[in-house]
Amino acid sequence: MPKFVDDMIAAKLIAAVAQTLKEMRAPDHPWRNEVGARVAKLIDDLAHDPSLRGPGEVLKRDTISGPVFERQIETLWRELEAALNSELGERAEALALAGLGAASALARWMEEDETRRARINRTLRLWALRAVLPRRAEISGYIAGVVDRWDAQTLVERLELQVGKDLQFIRINGTLVGGLVGLLIYIVGERLF
Repeated sequence: MPKFVDDMIAAKLIAAVAQTLKEMRAPDHPWRNEVGARVAKLIDDLAHDPSLRGPGEVLKRDTISGPVFERQIETLWRELEAALNSELGERAEALALAGLGAASALARWMEEDETRRARINRTLRLWALRAVLPRRAEISGYIAGVVDRWDAQTLVERLELQVGKDLQFIRINGTLVGGLVGLLIYIVGERLF
């Protein structure tokens, strides 16, 4: 056949397929309904029919374990990571504002209802107890190990950080009480002897 005849037949076929697809856009087109019904049946068959499910599982397993899938996932991950890294710097302020807005909205939501707050607090305490109680010996051993490794200077610094201004009052009170006790002992010793 001459090439112009092939081109003419191909053009007629493409035009007919395009026209059919255009007509199928109408929601009440019979072919569209037929395709929808067949797709729904295929989905149901894939989920429940063992003769289709078995080969489907094999195909899925082969696809996932294949080297092409692995390379595609690695490529996708690299592209996603690169996009996140490049856009994170550009959108850091917007992300921070969005995070701040979400945190504020969550705080307002929790503030609105005392019952909700109490329920959330109970749930968080329960989760903490379930996480900590079985590991309390390990936690106390870890803390004891850390404190044992501190030298005297580090211990004093940590105490000062935690106690803060109160430590100065404790020192002043200790000095005054110690001085008064010493004076009292001196006076009692001078009077009695």
